[in-house]
Amino acid sequence: MQWFYRAATAVAFLILMALLVPVQAADKGGKEIVTLREAEALHPKTPWSSCYAGVSLGVTAAVLEPIYGVDGYRYDGFGGCTGQWGRLVAGLEAGYGATHVTIGNSSFDPKEWYFAGLGGFLLTEKTLAYVKVSRPELEIEGTKFRGLGLGGGMETLVTPPVGLRLEYMRETFDDIQDARAHVLRAGIVWRFNMPTLTAK
Repeated sequence: MQWFYRAATAVAFLILMALLVPVQAADKGGKEIVTLREAEALHPKTPWSSCYAGVSLGVTAAVLEPIYGVDGYRYDGFGGCTGQWGRLVAGLEAGYGATHVTIGNSSFDPKEWYFAGLGGFLLTEKTLAYVKVSRPELEIEGTKFRGLGLGGGMETLVTPPVGLRLEYMRETFDDIQDARAHVLRAGIVWRFNMPTLTAK
């Protein structure tokens, strides 16, 4: 379980840093950007046109019909870039993750790389709903399997440039017959060119 505690610590650290930024701004007499309307003043009409990185924790439930089902805890790191056109947002993303699985007295950690395209619609100036198509590569005990993932999620900006994300993906793999995985994960996102502070 050491991997789980390390990932949880990383998420807690990022959340703490996000909470400390406004405090530091107040100490320096700066102005905190709390709405995207202020961000739009520096990035006219396209505040979601940005690159980002994030981490997430979640669960994976895998079904290998008709044999058995397995599940485990999952952790991921991801990054990408999006562009905005009015209320439409689209972009590309890449990520790496692993799932800790225990079967009986043995455990293992399948690794997964993925590349994905996503597109969505801004429900509000701070909340994006999106669909996502991914091409994952799963590695189990040195053997690699390519697959296809379909799903979607929502991302909301808490204090720009920090956002929270909730996502579901359904994955199938080419060389594993009748196998599918359901992935549910929550994460924190940092958007690089969406500033937190403006000059005094």
